[in-house]
Amino acid sequence: MRKIFYLIPIGIITLILLVQSGHQEQADVPKKLSKQERIAGAIEDMVFTSSDVDLGYIPYAKWYQAVEEGKARIAKSKATNNRSGAGLANAKWRERGPNNIGGRTRAIMIDAADPNRNRIWIGSVSGGLWRTEDITQNDPQWEKLALDINNMAIGSIAQDPNNHQVIYVGTGEGFNNIDAVTGTGIFKSTDDGVTWEWLPSTQNSSFQDVQEIYVHTNGDVYACTSLGGIRRSKDEGETWEKVLGTSLSGASSNHFYDFTFNEVNQTFYASNANSIFKSLNGDRGDWYN
Repeated sequence: MRKIFYLIPIGIITLILLVQSGHQEQADVPKKLSKQERIAGAIEDMVFTSSDVDLGYIPYAKWYQAVEEGKARIAKSKATNNRSGAGLANAKWRERGPNNIGGRTRAIMIDAADPNRNRIWIGSVSGGLWRTEDITQNDPQWEKLALDINNMAIGSIAQDPNNHQVIYVGTGEGFNNIDAVTGTGIFKSTDDGVTWEWLPSTQNSSFQDVQEIYVHTNGDVYACTSLGGIRRSKDEGETWEKVLGTSLSGASSNHFYDFTFNEVNQTFYASNANSIFKSLNGDRGDWYN
């Protein structure tokens, strides 16, 4: 009997140790993250590693200066190599892929300069601006444009109806998706996409995300933003005024998505998350929902 009394506490202690060991093993197993959590973590890591250590965010103004400096050095290097007959100034490069990976395409524009309407521009999220000369081909060839906005999230593309050489590109995703890529204003080209200018008037938080750009036949440029409402420029992007948003025409938000003009009834239309507004002249305070 005495042996039984000795064995009972030993068995209890052993059982406790086994249970504790099982809990410890479960604690050591890392939690399996959902796809949404993995995407959020990747974005957080990208922003952290790309941000200025003192500012805590990505300083796009400095980034753009660095891009310009890089282009200047490349041009200088090419000039030096051409004089010396050395280097890779005349090298030809061919993309080798991968070309089977899709991504979000936020903007598509049919080029009005092409009478056949086969010339297409697209804007990719974190993939920059692309163009094909003939979309009807079985294997359309795409050209990547603008080193300046090479890794930007392109949210909108618009062409001046009076001068097809003038192209406006809005950056940023303002759709509240978890993997949204922030933009940095509007870029403009006056030579059919060969060179680009980052419009100084849009280098502020009001133009952080630009979901839509519309160029009217009278030359006015409209921009739907996520933070600054709808902005209008009457001087080709030099200056802007807010024409619709909070405190204007009863709008409860500055976040607008779409903008268009109906030539039949000569009416402007704009939309946000819960309303559609219209105006006969697009002026400040002349919108109704």
